[in-house]
Amino acid sequence: MSELVERAGSLPCRWIRSSMSTHQQALLGMLLLLAAIVLVRLLSGRRYAYGWTARFIASPEFLRTPEWRRIRYDVLRANDGRCELCGRNKHQLPPGEYLSVDHIQSRKARPDLALEITNLAVLCTADNAGKGNRHADDWRHPSHPHRQRS
Repeated sequence: MSELVERAGSLPCRWIRSSMSTHQQALLGMLLLLAAIVLVRLLSGRRYAYGWTARFIASPEFLRTPEWRRIRYDVLRANDGRCELCGRNKHQLPPGEYLSVDHIQSRKARPDLALEITNLAVLCTADNAGKGNRHADDWRHPSHPHRQRS
């Protein structure tokens, strides 16, 4: 009886394999392996601080987290609320401009540095707009306490 069950259970698989050429079977096997690898990568994607994914860190939602707000405030306090490029504070900025905390290495390029104080700089909106995400320039003074020494 068990032999009959085993044969019945393997019939569809054996029929599929017998109707395919060896080349087609190899392609099917590679396709299934690739699908399994992609599925594993999607399910176990790299996680960073607090279990966040790189996609979340690069998103606008990251900037609304209490962790980001806390580190942002710490960086503003450490720099006396002054732009690290032009030296103006919030009271010296023209209307419509404000101070922002900029990621030197972008959140998209280096999600692992998103909450590292050594990767953050205070810039006014005018200076930050000039830099954008295209450059990873560190405008801080060489003696700045959070600037990494080379």
